[in-house]
Order: sequence, then structure tokens, then C-alpha cells
Amino acid sequence: PTIILNNGLGATLAFFLSKLEKPIDDVDYKSINPESFGNAENIAYAFLYKHLSTWLAEGNGKDSAFSGLTNGEDPLKYIMEKTAIDVAILTEEALSILNWIKKFAKAMLEEEL
Repeated sequence: PTIILNNGLGATLAFFLSKLEKPIDDVDYKSINPESFGNAENIAYAFLYKHLSTWLAEGNGKDSAFSGLTNGEDPLKYIMEKTAIDVAILTEEALSILNWIKKFAKAMLEEEL
């Protein structure tokens, strides 16, 4: 979450993609396969991008209480086309889901110890 607070959601998503060496124009969060990125750091960035983008685009699915904010569009592309208010709403949701993922990961790590 800190990287989003410091740089903004769009810059953060672009940073994640830069680590994957994927051109922004060719981005489709659905096609990213985290296991195909070799080293652990790149796999982590790929998982972050995929999980965050999937949540923002689709939420829990079409029939759930939260079905995403971008209507299935890749969040980075969505950000480049929308107003500051739309981006602020998306950023708040991104911070919320990343805080949840952080807590979940911490609990999983403590369980392994």
C-alpha cells in the first residue's frame, strides 16, 4: 500500500508491469501467468498485479455484492481514460484489498513458523 500512497495507483501498476517487462499497450491482466516469470521477485510482482487487477476489474464476480469497478477492463487502461474522481475511488479500493492481502500473507507466514 505504501507504494500507492507515494506514487499513485497508475504509477504503481506501471511499475509492477515494468518488472515483468510487459509493454503497457499489450497488457491484459487475464493473460498474465505469474509462474512464467522466472525469479521470485518477478513472480511476486506478477501475482500482485494479477490479484489487484482481477479484484478491481471483476471483484467477486458478476453476481456478487462487489463485482469490480472497471467493468472487466484492465485497471491501468481504465485509469488512463477516467477522471480523477474515478481514479480516487479505484485507489481506495486498491488500498483496501492490498491491506487485506498483507494481513492474509502475514497470517500465512506466521502459520509456517
